[in-house]
Amino acid sequence: MAQIRPNLTTDPGPRFDRCMEDARRLLRTAADNWAQGNPEEPPTEEVLNKIVDVFANEKFLKRPYGIGPT
Repeated sequence: MAQIRPNLTTDPGPRFDRCMEDARRLLRTAADNWAQGNPEEPPTEEVLNKIVDVFANEKFLKRPYGIGPT
């Protein structure tokens, strides 16, 4: 008998885990850059927008109409 496997592309658990790992990777990269001495490179707003986009692209968040990364 065939074993039923969950569809990992639509299962929210693995999708959310991937979002968290992507967000952690963005933060680690930004922290490494900030540790080199310039706390404004990359801009914190840019990093935050990228993190929000990770979750918005997977439909865990929805930006209000007209509000998005600049």
